Amino acid sequence: MNTSEQIQEVEITLAEATKLSDKADALERMIHTKDFQLVVDTGYFHDEAIRLVHLKADENMQSTENQAYIDNCMLAIGTLKEHFNKVRLIGNTAKKSIRDNNETLDELREEVLLGDGA
Repeated sequence: MNTSEQIQEVEITLAEATKLSDKADALERMIHTKDFQLVVDTGYFHDEAIRLVHLKADENMQSTENQAYIDNCMLAIGTLKEHFNKVRLIGNTAKKSIRDNNETLDELREEVLLGDGA
């Protein structure tokens, strides 16, 4: 692969990493808003989780269908929280990739300027 092709490949990788980094940045901005804290962090991750735990033990909710519904609701809370954690982790990895690929891009462009690349 010649230097020009390498530059194109790194630029594509940078564009993809930037999208993932931007998504993580958007999540960070969102989770720090008062509305998110009220509705999702406190209202869903905390209050709804507690409500479901109590509902699980409610004598009127012991049917198989009700227990399955409660279990699914509890699973949904964990799944959303896990999704947010994954977006953060992928975003952090993307930020490192951006730094590394920018260094590689600088080196490749320098090769082209010095006439070492094809």
